[in-house]
Amino acid sequence: MLLLPSTPTTTTTTCYLLVAATVFWTSTTMALPAVAPVPSSSGTIGETLVRVPIRKGVIHQAMNRADGTPTISSITNIGDTAYFTEIEVGTPAQKFLVQVDTGSSTMWLGSLACNELKNCNDKNGFNPALSETFKDTSNGRNRSIQYGLGKVTGTNSQDTARIGNLVIPKQEFILVSEEDETIQEENNKTTDGLIGLSWGGIYQNASKGYYPTVIDNLVSNKLISEPVFSLWLNGSGDANGDSLFSNGGELVLGGVDPNHYRGDISYYNVVDSFFWAVSLYSVSVGSGSKSALAPINPKTTAMFDSGTTLIFMETRYLLDHVLPALYAAIEQPVPASRDESSGLFEFPCARAPQLPDVNFSFGDGRRYAVSWHDYVVAVDAAACGVGLLPNGEGNNMWILGDVFLTRYVAVFDLRAGAVVPGGAVPGAVPFPRVGLAASSNAAPRFVGAALQAAARAAAAAVQNQFVADGEPRAVAAATPTTLAARRAAGNRAGAGVVVLLLGFILLF
Repeated sequence: MLLLPSTPTTTTTTCYLLVAATVFWTSTTMALPAVAPVPSSSGTIGETLVRVPIRKGVIHQAMNRADGTPTISSITNIGDTAYFTEIEVGTPAQKFLVQVDTGSSTMWLGSLACNELKNCNDKNGFNPALSETFKDTSNGRNRSIQYGLGKVTGTNSQDTARIGNLVIPKQEFILVSEEDETIQEENNKTTDGLIGLSWGGIYQNASKGYYPTVIDNLVSNKLISEPVFSLWLNGSGDANGDSLFSNGGELVLGGVDPNHYRGDISYYNVVDSFFWAVSLYSVSVGSGSKSALAPINPKTTAMFDSGTTLIFMETRYLLDHVLPALYAAIEQPVPASRDESSGLFEFPCARAPQLPDVNFSFGDGRRYAVSWHDYVVAVDAAACGVGLLPNGEGNNMWILGDVFLTRYVAVFDLRAGAVVPGGAVPGAVPFPRVGLAASSNAAPRFVGAALQAAARAAAAAVQNQFVADGEPRAVAAATPTTLAARRAAGNRAGAGVVVLLLGFILLF
């Protein structure tokens, strides 16, 4: 994830930050010429798929199949705020629950020694002494990852890793020897680290500090039939907001499961040298001729980041165009600032069903809508917040987090979508592409008991419908709620709303 330069620094913070890793390089975005979106395509990619279950909580043991059919290793959904999966590291294997983050490339785990010294606060800790295949590759040097809020420090290491039924030899990762207070609060003896799924392609040949990611190793070792993975995230609306310890979604390695989406997959060329980011052409609010907003900066990109809960926009555009359109629809004034407790722009929950869709277009005429039951956050019984936040003035990299990714299946295709301009980076690889399709068979996100019925009714009204211009209206993704908001049970005092902000990572 990314740091929000506009995040308040003087707020009294009952707002906890779940931080995941988005690696910052000296120049992550290159000036690329405009490229036409890749035409739509239907069907699956890859003959042999490996399904890695995603959980919003504690994960089940991976199902390993010897017959070559897809393997499921669940994703855990913790309160619609972050998604996790189980991996194994070492020989013999040690199990860990790690956050699934398409906004970074680094994999890290807290060490057993770190936890014994109370410098880490993980569910488990990796013990290198018990692994026959562990190797310290640090040359005695520490490495730190600095988040917007939160920091981990450790050493470069290497060991055998397993995800689903795939065995990855010599996987590089950071063995963490210290987590700061923020990271310890978030791990809270329930999770163990993070697995980065960003592409980082040009750095394979341009940076001495680069090492192969999990996806790189899956491809180079020919462990998946195609250099593709996809992400299907399931909301907790059907479980009344309880974390999904199973069936929180699936990470599909080697392709995409046709049961996860409806209609065709539309592909868009990645235009960033590290992140899964594509050109964002326009934003609109509502439908019809009056839905268009002011043009966005032509350099604007949208990054698809599973490590971020909400949606982040350039500050002035959010404040000057998007929020005024939303609050006009509910006949409310735009708040002068975000609430100090929740960190959100708030409004009366009773007005939520009046909020219009927010639509994103990536250049092919399609509009990808997120509705009020996607982006509304129930703070308490009366107050709700808009799950759209500022990421800094002049910051043209917008982030589409889980609010968007529970509505649309994302296909991350490492095959060439556009070629890096000649001479930009010697030996650079072609840029990949991202595919999007309306999600199917996914429960909505939880919006709080009072709003859930209304969200269901609204979703039913548009089920399997398409708007006039042919864009998909996926059923049901209710808004992201938060762990603390549910715990508040109507008592706002002392309730810390968990809002997943972006953490910019610096590699040292």
